[in-house]
Amino acid sequence: MVSRDKFAQICVEQALIFGVSPHYLVAVAELLSGIKDDTDGNRIGCFRRTQAEWNAQGSAPEFDVALQPDDINSTRMQCTFAALQTFRAQDKFLKAHEGKYPSPDELYALWPNDALPAGKTLQGALDSTKDLIEPAENVVLEGFDPGVLAGDIKLDSISAARRPVAVQIIDAFKGAGYGTLQQAAALANAIAESGLNPASRNFSPPKEDSVGLFQLNRISGPGNGHSVEELSDPATNCALIIQEANNVSSFKTANSLMDAVSVFVHKIERPADKEGETTKRFAIALKLLPAVG
Repeated sequence: MVSRDKFAQICVEQALIFGVSPHYLVAVAELLSGIKDDTDGNRIGCFRRTQAEWNAQGSAPEFDVALQPDDINSTRMQCTFAALQTFRAQDKFLKAHEGKYPSPDELYALWPNDALPAGKTLQGALDSTKDLIEPAENVVLEGFDPGVLAGDIKLDSISAARRPVAVQIIDAFKGAGYGTLQQAAALANAIAESGLNPASRNFSPPKEDSVGLFQLNRISGPGNGHSVEELSDPATNCALIIQEANNVSSFKTANSLMDAVSVFVHKIERPADKEGETTKRFAIALKLLPAVG
């Protein structure tokens, strides 16, 4: 029998990794199994998943997740699986509703979308588990080692040679009035665009001559009118992308990491594969926040 307190702590850990609500995870397990790690017919573990569902949906290369068939019997892996599916459902809803976050009921309709047990409701499960969340969060965060920090951004995932450039980006966005979520989103985009190489250049005429940290296009983008030398200067490159960001009010008001990354990708950076790059850059950004790194 799994301890409810320990289970809540595991849910907090996994929720921080995937950017979802730990309370939702705990409540779903309470609703479906009463937070019991046994089986009910062909439904296994605290989240009552089938082996077929587990095998089909348990891999996510962007998060370095590759769950094995036997992992379904592990409470911790069950929480990883549930957090991954909740992230996917949340991401699907955000994309379909222009950045609006789903209510618990809307999220449940996407995952797990199981029939409600007789006499139970999701709200009832949320109410009965709410006192588990804050103590679990306190335990998880109490012994946390933030690693190498620049302000509130964690730099451990960045090579030592590139950290000065990372700090320059963080400081530029902080100086422009942007918070930690926005700083992480911007830095993740620069990592994806240039690998934090100020001299990076993508030259494929006639439509693109992109230069610098944020790959600013000199032909038809924010780099227009600027020389390669100017755009190779990190300060200038950052200043120009911040000008773009200042025109997107939803970036400054983003209240989650996923929201900040998605807005930056779709409305500021605008790469060709916006959906794929949002997922990729969110995974990068996750490593930049101490609470989820």
